[in-house]
Amino acid sequence: MADPRLLHEIPLYQMGGSNNWMSIQVTALDNESFTILSGRGVRKVFRDEDLKTEKNGKHIINIEYLDLKFFFPNVDLPKTFEMPREVLEARKEKRRLNALAKDAIFVKSDIENPDAGKMYFYLNGNKVRIFNDADKKEAIADNIEVIYGKKAVKVEGLDLGHSHLELLAEVAGPFEKVLRETVLSKLALVLRGKSLLNGLEYYGFNMNAPDEMWSQVQGYFEDFGNEGDMTGFLTCYPDKISEILRIPIQGL
Repeated sequence: MADPRLLHEIPLYQMGGSNNWMSIQVTALDNESFTILSGRGVRKVFRDEDLKTEKNGKHIINIEYLDLKFFFPNVDLPKTFEMPREVLEARKEKRRLNALAKDAIFVKSDIENPDAGKMYFYLNGNKVRIFNDADKKEAIADNIEVIYGKKAVKVEGLDLGHSHLELLAEVAGPFEKVLRETVLSKLALVLRGKSLLNGLEYYGFNMNAPDEMWSQVQGYFEDFGNEGDMTGFLTCYPDKISEILRIPIQGL
């Protein structure tokens, strides 16, 4: 089985007039660096981005430091070699794709067309950013819409030929969580008025509270019905509600 770390073999000399060559290997350490090992264990690390490009566009690396003459004193050995451009370009592309995927919450591939660029989804604050690597375009959405019963976001900036993109669960779930947390950060109690029957001040939520939060404080609320100056579920225990749910009381 071929070593997946092998990047290139440097031919040293042709053996016995045959088509076989004695060579040494250029081996990847990671996606950013590689090394060349000699029989004497001399090891030097090269970084892709540190390689200089010659005027002719080639990447020439000196290998005299390997002291190969120690093993082959009577052979005319190369002092340099050219690192194939296609190898470096492939590694550069891999680094680019790794960088794109690093902070993505999901990477979508086109199953029907594996060679097409991937689509990357990121959470930026309370928004989702979608980058389409096929044409290097992106779109940013700040809310989820329901289109034909499916969760979707508006992505006109991606130039897909349609205005919306259905969100897979891997994206919809985290995005909904962020949107919900953003809404909850604005949840507060506001004064609705003073009761004519007992003189107490009553407060209500400034927006609909999630079910799990409502269940914690429901017992502190009274239903004022749908008529009059004060309607809906209100409480005369704002301090208690604020303490339990850790939300502010507007005006206090």
